[in-house]
Amino acid sequence: MLSDFGMTDFFHDSALIIQNGSSNRANILQSNDFGGASANYAEINQDGSGNDASITQSGDQNRARIQQTGDSNVANVTQIGTGNIADIKQSKNGNSADITQIGDNNALYATQTGNNNSIVFSQPGNATAHLMQFGDNNVINASQARGGTMSIRLEGNNLTASVRQN
Repeated sequence: MLSDFGMTDFFHDSALIIQNGSSNRANILQSNDFGGASANYAEINQDGSGNDASITQSGDQNRARIQQTGDSNVANVTQIGTGNIADIKQSKNGNSADITQIGDNNALYATQTGNNNSIVFSQPGNATAHLMQFGDNNVINASQARGGTMSIRLEGNNLTASVRQN
């Protein structure tokens, strides 16, 4: 069963990984040539300890979600195609995210709460990004194509944001 994130949409293939505690790691690779509402959905939920996650999707209209709570956190999402959506939530400890979306009309939603924070992302196509970091060492390094839309919200501690739109 998928979380509420994907329940109202129909996807061709769906993957859900839930990991609790210890030296977590997860990896999902999906590709499609279906487009439209029959694309892929992937979700990784990690709670505590080593954490690490990676979702790679190619094709159109894919959705990816990573949620990491506690400890060393790391997330990588790569989406190649148009109309893809990535949602990343990280809470406490190591944090970090490295997102690449190649193609047009993609969307990224990333929230990091507490501790070491860091988001590095690239959207070379016309895309949307909403990034939030709350507390501790914060850093955002963003690259987006001309015509893209980006909102960044940083609250507390060492704050930094580098944005490149060309």
